[in-house]
Amino acid sequence: MEGRVRHHRRGPGLMTSIVICVVFVAMCLLYATMRAVLQVGMADLASRYEWMRGWRPPTVLAGLFLMIAVPRNFLQKRRLARVRRDFERWEAASGWIRGRVDRVWPWTNRILAPDMVTVTSAFDRELAGLPVTIGELSWIDDGLSDATDRWKGRGIFAVVRLPGSPPDFAVRSYRTVYRQRAGEDEFRRRFRTIFNDTVDARRLDHDLPREAHVNGEIPPWTLLDGELFTIVSIEKVVTPEAMESAASATLRVVELTGLRSNWAPIPPPVQKSGSVDSETN
Repeated sequence: MEGRVRHHRRGPGLMTSIVICVVFVAMCLLYATMRAVLQVGMADLASRYEWMRGWRPPTVLAGLFLMIAVPRNFLQKRRLARVRRDFERWEAASGWIRGRVDRVWPWTNRILAPDMVTVTSAFDRELAGLPVTIGELSWIDDGLSDATDRWKGRGIFAVVRLPGSPPDFAVRSYRTVYRQRAGEDEFRRRFRTIFNDTVDARRLDHDLPREAHVNGEIPPWTLLDGELFTIVSIEKVVTPEAMESAASATLRVVELTGLRSNWAPIPPPVQKSGSVDSETN
């Protein structure tokens, strides 16, 4: 178990700046190399074919770029149109109802500025007797802090509203994972837990959810004010299948932690006179 952890918002840092500089220099070198190769090759071709004598390396590079970019853009638009049709059919037949995106979310009161996190779609439904909301969102400037594994990006979220009064709790994944040492616990190497109440935390942090985290069965999650939510970063276009998968994974968290039932906090033990309080690590 771990104690409460203070959150600190940090910028991208020196390493990110170095990577950006290295990528920029590499791109400049690549352009210079391609231009030199094209210049030599085109000089040879121009000596053989008169119609190529007016061509210059920048013109050829621009042509190659258009040959790649135009078909790619066309295919991407077709894919987006197909995904939109899939969502329309899914929404009509799946039982999910499109909801408002401007509602108060579990993370709303914990971000520094409203424009740091933008919810672009939301769908509501009751699953396994619990109200569930899934959708897509984006964030910038570390708007979601360590609830995600990235400084900025896009993701799929799922929110489950729970009965009773469960304690605030979170499982976070480290953004930097170091090499495993002999005998080191794999869960503790890759994840950390955040909680206020040690007694209630023991009921949420045990072997079953830990194994599920290590095996990739469930994502990191956050429980705040009776709402449990997960956010999974994505690179590709969001599909209905990905939305359904996020809902299933989040409900799996509820099942493994025993939060499906009406949560009743454990009453504190009665301290006898003269007894000494002890702290459990």
